[in-house]
Amino acid sequence: PGVLYPTPGEDDDGHGTSVAGIIASEAGNGIGGVGVAWGATLTGVNILSHPSFRDGSAFADELFLASIRHAANFDIMSNSWGYDAYFPEFLNRADAGSFGTQIEAAFGHVVQNGRDGLGTLVVKAAGNDAINSNGEGFSGSRFIIDVAAVDPAGQVTYYSNYGTNILVSAGAAEVSTDLMGLPGYGNAIGSAGDYTVDFGGTSAATPVVSGVIALMLEANENLGW
Repeated sequence: PGVLYPTPGEDDDGHGTSVAGIIASEAGNGIGGVGVAWGATLTGVNILSHPSFRDGSAFADELFLASIRHAANFDIMSNSWGYDAYFPEFLNRADAGSFGTQIEAAFGHVVQNGRDGLGTLVVKAAGNDAINSNGEGFSGSRFIIDVAAVDPAGQVTYYSNYGTNILVSAGAAEVSTDLMGLPGYGNAIGSAGDYTVDFGGTSAATPVVSGVIALMLEANENLGW
């Protein structure tokens, strides 16, 4: 009650659609590309732009935290979002009352309770500001796999955040699915507009790692977080 749920297709932001395609684009259908873990199933929560998460109210904050805790129902939580690490005050984990501390506690719930106690894997983008990603306080959490981005030559991209919290890097995949038609990244007419060659950032590197983890869990479902 009181929560607004979006109508499919009403948002022209293709970010989540491109992330999803990198993880699990369908194989064998003769169109587009193939996801890293093409047999995986996905769900999504639009915390980036849906107004229910963005009105600055206490309810919006709790809804945000509840959406993280809900990830305990899944094997992997892939997070291609973040806060501006230039302004870390409200994300300071040294402050017991900070929002960053609450986010970390929600991730802690996920790794403690997910996968029947083996732990949901939490993967998160390090950010694209070419600064220390520890400024986004909860990114230093031990519950998170922080992902930086590399280019096709395996070199760190010019924009990728860095820091002692980075666990792994991955290629920033540029080709993926897009919103159908003109919305999203690709604005070509017809089916060509359903794909993009312009995605990128640590947001694109993170789903690569999430897809690899999905394959690891397929090979050995008893791995802990």
